[in-house]
Amino acid sequence: MRTSVPLRRWRLRPRADERLLRSTGVTPPVLAQLLLNRGYEPAQALGALSAIDAPLGDPARMAGLPQAVERLRAAIAAGEPVGVYGDYDVDGLTGAAILLRALAALGVRAIPYIPDRVADGYGVSRQGLEYLAREGVRLVLTVDCGISAREEVLLARALGLDVIVTDHHAVPAEVPEAVAVLNPRQQHCAYPFKHLSGAGVAYTLMRGLYQALPGVAHWAALDDQLLQLAALGAIADVVPLRHENRTLVARGLQALCATPLVGLRELVASAGRSLATMDAESVSFVLAPRLNAAGRMASALPALELLTTNDRTRARALAAELERLNRQRQADLRQHLERAREALALKLDRAAVVVAGDFPLGLVGLLAGRLAEECARPAVVLRVADGVARGSARAPLGIDLVAALQPTASLLTRFGGHERAAGLTLDSAQLEAFEALFSQAIAERWEAGGALPTLSIDCALRHTSINRETLAAVLALEPCGAGNERPIFLSRDLRVRSVQIVGKEHARLYLEGSGRVFRAIAFRRAGDIPAAGQCVDLVFHLRPDRSGAFEPELEVLDWRHSTLDLAPSAPYTREQGMRLES
Repeated sequence: MRTSVPLRRWRLRPRADERLLRSTGVTPPVLAQLLLNRGYEPAQALGALSAIDAPLGDPARMAGLPQAVERLRAAIAAGEPVGVYGDYDVDGLTGAAILLRALAALGVRAIPYIPDRVADGYGVSRQGLEYLAREGVRLVLTVDCGISAREEVLLARALGLDVIVTDHHAVPAEVPEAVAVLNPRQQHCAYPFKHLSGAGVAYTLMRGLYQALPGVAHWAALDDQLLQLAALGAIADVVPLRHENRTLVARGLQALCATPLVGLRELVASAGRSLATMDAESVSFVLAPRLNAAGRMASALPALELLTTNDRTRARALAAELERLNRQRQADLRQHLERAREALALKLDRAAVVVAGDFPLGLVGLLAGRLAEECARPAVVLRVADGVARGSARAPLGIDLVAALQPTASLLTRFGGHERAAGLTLDSAQLEAFEALFSQAIAERWEAGGALPTLSIDCALRHTSINRETLAAVLALEPCGAGNERPIFLSRDLRVRSVQIVGKEHARLYLEGSGRVFRAIAFRRAGDIPAAGQCVDLVFHLRPDRSGAFEPELEVLDWRHSTLDLAPSAPYTREQGMRLES
């Protein structure tokens, strides 16, 4: 058990003065403080609470969209079958489902291809294109992939296939020579929001297509379906939940609770959850893992079918299969996580950890994420087979993985991804050199060369402020996620009354302060919790009690034994907040 050292360094944000808080027009003051902490100007703060009503960007401003719409209209007029080349993760699956549903509503015969994680690897593959060509397809739409597929698009042309690329990943120096390339990150793209998910780009393309088709009157009913899928893709792919993404997710979650797609309703039921409690966090931890489990453990096609079927009986069977696969994934993850922990035991003095071995390719991303969480530093987990190492990297907040991988590019045969999640491939003979160079790159980008990352705390709460009003302020920020993180609070001098282990990994705590008792949960921290009777400073999220009562529950992020340098009732200042880092 840890004695007093926090898992991360703590930095308490400075409190805004009363005049600035009042200028936002937002009440209570804690909500105004949270909005200012998230970078909103005082004049923007009130509007930020109405994300669901914000307008979306004009699809016509997205580079490549006019050409894509023109080619799609020609395919519709000619009765051509259209191929939809998706991906095996939730973003790729939901984006593919958006295209399949929207095209089917126009009478188009749309043929999906979802790559196999092992046989195809990531992105557009030769076998996938050849399959679609054999099916009589003459137009292929990629989803969440294709921006780096120059050679594959040339192959497609040789096969008689036109390609429209829709993607959101980093744009290389040379893009494919496709009929159209839709990616808002392109420098010449005038679309105002640059951080859509793959599903979000697919949704924008369909908005543009329907706007260009005269006499199409059923978009409103279809839109609620597509918004649910776009919201799932954005949440699962951890894109910034700000501006347009925030609006898409807010609208999608509203539609999910009101008129859920048949497949999603059955998936929620199979997980033993209620639609009434589906928020962004629930989607991330309940729906996304079950949809991802298909592609991790076997084929992702059952997950795609679940997202596109309107047959309740079929949806129920598919949801049960995904539930089974997810349980298998959980069991396999526990087994391989122990092996990964053993392998990195001697590497904890490094700025980053790299673990390689006979790990299932479908689990390397999850393993890397868990190690990054436990070690509080970037982690890479690689599967080594036939002289090739393939795997995933994950990182805590504050580390841009794609930038950190750039210095290792000469050792890699392939890499790409996002700031906190990336995939990579290299010759296994280069593993030692890669590990040294990657760890050096992280150390150079990370202050103190691999020291504990900083946990930025929104504000300190007196015990009396852990109440329903503060909880309501937290919920007003929903949907929360990357770029609009859940608020983090600090409360000092809480005495642990009791501790109970829940399952194998979690702990339930009851804490006392100022004569009040608070219920808390520590996920995956059963081996690292304070003992009953100890007095602690606690860093936590605030969330509704899962029993159904609107009472605040503390979700533990970090703790340390209470210090004596400040009186429990003393207000926090910027200078005192900085002292928490020591």
